[in-house]
Amino acid sequence: MVNGSLEKWLCSHNYFLDILERLNIMTDVGPALEYLHHDHSSAPVMEKICDSNHDSGYNWLYGTRQEINLLMKTFTRSKPTNEMFTGEISLRDWLRESLPRALSDVVDANLVREEQAFSAKMNCLLGIMHSALDCCME
Repeated sequence: MVNGSLEKWLCSHNYFLDILERLNIMTDVGPALEYLHHDHSSAPVMEKICDSNHDSGYNWLYGTRQEINLLMKTFTRSKPTNEMFTGEISLRDWLRESLPRALSDVVDANLVREEQAFSAKMNCLLGIMHSALDCCME
C-alpha cells in the first residue's frame, strides 16, 4: 500500500492515526472484508459509529469475528495474538472485564492523551468497544 500497512500505523512509534482516521479506515476496510469473506455479499459491515446526531453518541456496527478483532486491535493497539492473551484470557475477555471503568487502560493511550474533547473521545471509544463486544458475544 502506498501509505504503508495498518500494522505499521498502529504498531510503530513513528506514526499516529487519530480516532477519526481509524474510524475512516474501519469504514473502508469493513465492506472490503465482508466482500472477501462472504462470497461478495452486499450486507453492511459497519454503520454510523460515533454519530453525534444520536443520543448515545454512537450506533452499532456489524461484522464477522475477523472484522471485530481488527476493530478491537485498531482502537486498543493490542493484537488478539499478543502473549498476554494466552491461556484463559482473550482480547475480548480483557475488554469485557475492563469496561467501562478502565477504558483508558485498554484503548490506545495516544488517542486520549490530549485534553481537548477528552470526554467526547472517551464516549466514542466506549461505544466502539461495547459495540465490538456485543458483536462477538458467544
